[in-house]
Amino acid sequence: MFLLALVAIAILPLLIQSLTTTRDNVSLATATQLVSSRLEGARTSTTCAALQSYAASDESVTDRRGTTFTSDDQVTCSSSAGSVVYTARVFKSGSSTLVSTAKTVIYVSG
Repeated sequence: MFLLALVAIAILPLLIQSLTTTRDNVSLATATQLVSSRLEGARTSTTCAALQSYAASDESVTDRRGTTFTSDDQVTCSSSAGSVVYTARVFKSGSSTLVSTAKTVIYVSG
């Protein structure tokens, strides 16, 4: 009986660590999904004005644990046609903690 209790106590830190990792992965997966969604939406725009309008429209999503994430996108357009870099960033709502970010290059007509 003592041996069984000793094994159970030895496994307890591993169980706690796996639950913590699972919790963190849920948040990271939700934030990454929001970044991917924002990049997909940006790729449908073909003009700088449309891209800037889309970047200005922040989006929020809440994961299963109740944590809310907010997007904050950035794009800098020139006056002529060409490639622009679109950056999608996701922060934990209410803080400046950056959770996920990605960039893509989009060709715009002007």
